[in-house]
Amino acid sequence: MEMYNAIKFLAEAFDAHGIKYFVAENVKSQEIHVFSGIQNGPLVDLRYISFNRGGDITMRINNLVNTVPHEKRFRILETINFLNN
Repeated sequence: MEMYNAIKFLAEAFDAHGIKYFVAENVKSQEIHVFSGIQNGPLVDLRYISFNRGGDITMRINNLVNTVPHEKRFRILETINFLNN
């Protein structure tokens, strides 16, 4: 598989720092997945997604609020959305 520029750049940086990852590819994109534990929190799946050969990347964080009690989720999501903008 020939990696997109941004994915290749991230893979080289992760390799240089000893960060474990895997690359997934489908018809529309390539992704790098990194699993990372948060102190006193969940194991999150960081996904860096590139849709073309250029340098543009989208990032997704999965499992971030899975262990947050239901009554606190709205406040957490509100904070995440504030930081995202």
